[in-house]
Amino acid sequence: MSRTAAAFRCRPSRAVLPKPTGGGSDRSGFQLSASTPPAKGGIDSFTWALYAEPPTLDYIQAFDYPQNTILANVCESLMRWTPQLTLAPGLAEKASNPDPTTWVYDLRSGVHFHDGTVMTADDVVYSLGRQTNPDNAAAWAQVFQNVESVNKTGPLQVTVKLKQPDSQFPQYMATAAGVVAAKAGVEAAGKDYGTTGSLDCTGPFKLGTWAKGQSIELQRFDDYWGTKAKSRKAVFSFLTDPSARTNAMLTGDVDGGYLIPTESYVDALQVGLPADQCRAAHRVLLLSSGQDTVPLNDGGGGEDGRTWGACSALIGAWQVRASLRSACSLPALGHAGTSRGSAGGAGRGYTPVMLKVDRAARILAHIAEAGSADVHALSELLGVSGATVRRDLQELHDQGLLHRTRGGAVTGAVNLELPLRHRSEKQQEEKRRIARAAAELVPEGAVVGLTGGTTTTELARVLGERGGITVVTNAVNIAAELIVRPEIRLVVIGGIARSASYELIGPAAERMLQHYHFDLAFIGVDGLTAHEGCTTHDEMEAQTDRAFLRSSARSVVLADSTKIGRVTFASICPLADVHDLVTDDGLTDAQEKAIADCGVRVRRV
Repeated sequence: MSRTAAAFRCRPSRAVLPKPTGGGSDRSGFQLSASTPPAKGGIDSFTWALYAEPPTLDYIQAFDYPQNTILANVCESLMRWTPQLTLAPGLAEKASNPDPTTWVYDLRSGVHFHDGTVMTADDVVYSLGRQTNPDNAAAWAQVFQNVESVNKTGPLQVTVKLKQPDSQFPQYMATAAGVVAAKAGVEAAGKDYGTTGSLDCTGPFKLGTWAKGQSIELQRFDDYWGTKAKSRKAVFSFLTDPSARTNAMLTGDVDGGYLIPTESYVDALQVGLPADQCRAAHRVLLLSSGQDTVPLNDGGGGEDGRTWGACSALIGAWQVRASLRSACSLPALGHAGTSRGSAGGAGRGYTPVMLKVDRAARILAHIAEAGSADVHALSELLGVSGATVRRDLQELHDQGLLHRTRGGAVTGAVNLELPLRHRSEKQQEEKRRIARAAAELVPEGAVVGLTGGTTTTELARVLGERGGITVVTNAVNIAAELIVRPEIRLVVIGGIARSASYELIGPAAERMLQHYHFDLAFIGVDGLTAHEGCTTHDEMEAQTDRAFLRSSARSVVLADSTKIGRVTFASICPLADVHDLVTDDGLTDAQEKAIADCGVRVRRV
């Protein structure tokens, strides 16, 4: 298969659907079609998974899949690509080539932009001119290197003069290089164009809400000149982890997505699912081989699994087929005439798939608390097979996070520190509430210090949506969250990288912090008690945290209630150095009183 995404619908031919005979499998009654049936009617919405959030939706910077997946539905170009990969008219109803170095585009009349204005030749000249302006550093600038001029030659006509014949230029007018937007709208938005407000172009959808770090919602554009969209809205969710995208499709949270690596769904489908849920998932799960994608559609072949058998044969990837069949308790090809129930029983409710990273976090947390665990107990805890548990334990052993024993595992340390990637899902809702409450403490224009940690990372996401502040951090994951936020001034402290927390720590970091002064410093901790104060697992990290506190006028500790009452290896500071604690409502009254008696303002959320 080529690297171009291909869509296939696997369905039984109703005229020749064979009857299963004996234990064999007859695949002759299936046909492969190049498209799905026509839509029966409109829908309210659909949700699509993207592997990254676009840094901007400005069409001149749309050079990657996330931006173009969205903009293809919002901002149209002069020309279009057909499914047969031929050029067709777009916003230009005709493109002519009177001589080898001239292209004349005659525009459609009555085309409305999202702001209500009507497209003119001036808008086209302006839009293409943005691509050629070196100050814009457009991603598509190279397309225009052979362009001598772009001029209005009529109210609805634009003429492009080339320096020499160029067979590629007219084809690029069907990409983001040929997008047309309203001149007035783009100029009014200024530097904010593409990151806030309307895009002021035209297409079947218009930009709705953009929840930074989460999703973008598009709304149907009813004044669109062409065929109206079948869906009232479209939602694009940002799911950077491939396993999260697979799980979202299995649970029905999203309806599809491109570029799903094979290993993400092979691992996710190691647990048993009810057959009806599994078959429903097949209708939306995009199976891929490396970077190739194939939508696998169960055409309604019934409980005998014949449709699944034909699809499996067509895909030809026995590893994927075996994993899916095992996960869904589907019949093997040699038993096409039989029907087996799911591992959990057909009458049970559907339990969402637990991802591998979630299983690892649960295993580590359980063993850290209990000191040891056997395979059977973990299998019951996680709801997966013993074989899956053994594989997980071996991988965690190989990473040095636990010690394998015969039939189970033990922890090698008291108060085992879980790597950040395994902590991010624990107490997630509580951490989000804490982050929102902490953000209320930050005034407009403040300078804020952020140490590493899962709760401070949630705070960074909230602050990133708001903007108007300066953030100084030593956490590379927080820096990655905020660097795409132009409204945030970001300062990153250097130092020695600590992989467990994604922080840069040590003497170099402490020296740099001496030169900065914060209005507030938000500190993440691993333990907090009235007697021992704030503690963490690493001594060098504790020293860097103290440097943050020394540079700040106000220190705020963010800690969910599971950290209260714990003491870990290295002391950060006594509670006398802490002004505020923001925690969740799991904090007991006795704990709150003991902490407040040390002079700390406690906020439970």
